Amino acid sequence: PTLEITKNKDGITNEDIKFEFLFSEDIEGFNSKDIKISGGSSGKLTGSGDKYKLTVTPDKNKEGNITLKVNSGAVTDLAGNENDNGETIKQAFDTKSPELSILSNSDSSDDVTIEFLFSEDVEGFKSKDISITGGTAGKFSGSGGYYKLVVSPNENSKGSIDIKVAKGAASDFAGNSNGAKS
Repeated sequence: PTLEITKNKDGITNEDIKFEFLFSEDIEGFNSKDIKISGGSSGKLTGSGDKYKLTVTPDKNKEGNITLKVNSGAVTDLAGNENDNGETIKQAFDTKSPELSILSNSDSSDDVTIEFLFSEDVEGFKSKDISITGGTAGKFSGSGGYYKLVVSPNENSKGSIDIKVAKGAASDFAGNSNGAKS
């Protein structure tokens, strides 16, 4: 019997992946021990005959590939013939949230440029996602993993300018959102 493994995700995902094992004919002896998995943890293998299904959850707080491999000789058809060829499939995943660093370039009473450095490219980050105490927001710019905001300190005040970015203000291309940062 021959084997084809399919999956329900393309590109990079941060969600569970459903794999389907499609044999060319009914087989015997196929169980979860016949499937080598790296990069994730498996649920229960279901199915019978020539069609089986398995859901795999990507490892937490990591990025890489989930790899499933079924070796040749893992199963037999009803006449006792082993599968001749093994089959391997990969699925890219990213469950790691982007990390944010906030830097400033001035301790004077002049305008301050605040830099927002994400550990990877993000989308959805806007000036309205930034909370400012002790100053007023000016020009906001940037893209990918680097953004800048000019802040004017409040007039006739002494003290610091506090910047906060809420959890979920930006997300990477796999849909993982940032944690809160100040």
